[in-house]
Amino acid sequence: NRQGFPARQLLLKRSPFDSTAKHKRAQLARLADGTTQKMILLGDDTEQDPEVLTEFARGRPEQVVAVLIHRVSGRPVPEGAHAYYTAWEAAEIEVSLGLLTELDALRVGMDVLEAPESELIPNFASCPTEDERRIIGAEGAHAPALRGMAIEVSRRLDQICAGI
Repeated sequence: NRQGFPARQLLLKRSPFDSTAKHKRAQLARLADGTTQKMILLGDDTEQDPEVLTEFARGRPEQVVAVLIHRVSGRPVPEGAHAYYTAWEAAEIEVSLGLLTELDALRVGMDVLEAPESELIPNFASCPTEDERRIIGAEGAHAPALRGMAIEVSRRLDQICAGI
């Protein structure tokens, strides 16, 4: 892709009923051992992903650039992982790490603003708290070019979460 990361996906479950940390660790090791490329690890906070992914990243700091955890249940994520609710926050995190350009982040922000509510905050996911929405918006540590988009995304989340 434009940022130099290959488009690869590794499913860490063999079936919807398989959530073993052992299987996830083995699959991550297999992927990492097969490449010298840097990786961004993505997971969610519903099962063991936060712990498995951050543990793996600590063991391979030269290879794992970041761990991003999608906040679905709202539980805390381990130190070293970056939590996000929408693709917008994930894009901002990637900008702060030098992995994504501000222009690409703004494109992600536009997609978030245009996404149906059910895709932005699915019915099984928790809404960010009011304090978290303030951080997503104006109070967050945003690159100056991204501040306006952050405010708009925060407003959209306010509207969606007020109705839940």
